[in-house]
Amino acid sequence: MYDELLRENKQLEANIEQLRKERQNAAKAAEKVVEKAAAAPSTLDGIIDTLTALRPGFGDAVSELSAKLIAEASKLAELRDNVEQETQQLEALHGLQVTDETLEQLIQ
Repeated sequence: MYDELLRENKQLEANIEQLRKERQNAAKAAEKVVEKAAAAPSTLDGIIDTLTALRPGFGDAVSELSAKLIAEASKLAELRDNVEQETQQLEALHGLQVTDETLEQLIQ
C-alpha cells in the first residue's frame, strides 16, 4: 500500500510539473501573439480586434490549466495525508520508525 501511494504521489508530481510547463507554454504563446500584434499597424480597430481575439483563447487556456493544477494539487495533498496515516500505523503497530533504510532493515 505504501509503495502504491508513493508511485501515485510521484505520478501526481509529474502531472503537476507537466501542467506547469503547459501553463508556461500558454503564456509564451500569448506573448508571441502580443508581439505579432505589436508589429501590426497600430490602428484603434486593429488593436481592438487583436485584443478581442486574444481574450477568449488565453483566458480559457489559463482557466483550464489552473483548474487542472488545483485538482492535481488536491490529489497530491490527499496522497500525502494517506502516506502519513500509513506511516503512523506502521509506527504504532510494529514500533517502526520509518526512514529511508526501513525497508532494507525489514528484509534483513
